[in-house]
Amino acid sequence: MSVLSARGGYPFVRRLAPDATNGVKVDLPSRSMWIEARAASATVKMYFTLADFTNDANYVVIPVAAAANPDGKWAGPIATDAIWFLSSSGTAAIELLACLMVGG
Repeated sequence: MSVLSARGGYPFVRRLAPDATNGVKVDLPSRSMWIEARAASATVKMYFTLADFTNDANYVVIPVAAAANPDGKWAGPIATDAIWFLSSSGTAAIELLACLMVGG
């Protein structure tokens, strides 16, 4: 069973390369119900408000895949219109999957 069939909604997928200085903002076309983000090359911080991104507060850490966390991902229910990402070092490679509300 896919994430989408389990969560409903429609998919929004982006591949991103946030750096450790400026980060990346992703504007979602509608509100999300569920988000899954995978880090491939560096640990990444994920923020859900501009204030948190600006103040480096209230973030979720997306670890790189390793023995302790083989998937290298974070997933959970989040209702938001935008997400900010900041790499822990250099430029990171991440993939974002958001299940968006229909008509949301």
